[in-house]
Amino acid sequence: MELKDEMERCMAAMLMDDLSFYRDSPRDIGYQSLIYLNLIRYNERITVGRLAEMLDLDKSTVSRKVDALVDEGLVVKTRDGSDGRIVILELSPAMDELYDRYDEPYAQAIHRIGSELGPEGVEAVCRALRILTEEISR
Repeated sequence: MELKDEMERCMAAMLMDDLSFYRDSPRDIGYQSLIYLNLIRYNERITVGRLAEMLDLDKSTVSRKVDALVDEGLVVKTRDGSDGRIVILELSPAMDELYDRYDEPYAQAIHRIGSELGPEGVEAVCRALRILTEEISR
């Protein structure tokens, strides 16, 4: 088994999973919206400013897109409990439920990795994922 081959298979499977999610979404959300939704889903306490930073876009551009997602019922804005000036973005309950269904294979994989590889194996997988994330993020 070659590491490169397994990584390519994994990346292709993840891409196909994303495309399946996109196809099965309740409405035609568009690929740009999917990017925003993914970033909101997988980043805690994300704000419009942070999204703009991540996407390297003007804050007003991101704000308009987020407002459109709110209008479509895909995203919810909530004021931070400790600082009312901060607005946190979250997926709507319906989108959260859809993501939960599509994230099930990842939850199952995490369980299997823990069961089959034990603590040392889990640490090795975590280290490998950190390396991959660091290299992709450069």
